[in-house]
This record gives sequence, structure tokens and C-alpha cells, in this order.
Amino acid sequence: MTLDQILAFLEGTAAAVGTIGTPGTPIGQGAILADYLLKIAQAAVKAHEATTGKPLDLNQLHHIDPV
Repeated sequence: MTLDQILAFLEGTAAAVGTIGTPGTPIGQGAILADYLLKIAQAAVKAHEATTGKPLDLNQLHHIDPV
């Protein structure tokens, strides 16, 4: 899965879940979380591209063990 696909998934999830829940419900809270994660990822990609002048290449990242 590419980073663009992950961002598109988060964006779609936030939009879809946000239409069926309100902020005080678990579904609404999930939409808020998905939107927050999307904004973090978008800001990180934008910062990387501004710093390096190149698109983010996930193949260049080192392995990180899950916690």
C-alpha cells in the first residue's frame, strides 16, 4: 500500500464515519481520530517534501519494529 493510498483511506474513512456519528459517540470519535491522523500524515509529508525537495519514498525508510 502506498502512502497516497493510506492518506486516501484515512480521508475517506473520516468523511464516511463522520456522516453517521456525532462527536460524542464512539463512531464520531473514530471519525475525529481518523481526521486527526490524516492531518498529521499530511503535515509530515508536506514537511518532508519542503525539506528535501523530493516526494516521500517509503522504500527509503528504515524498518521500525511495532510496539
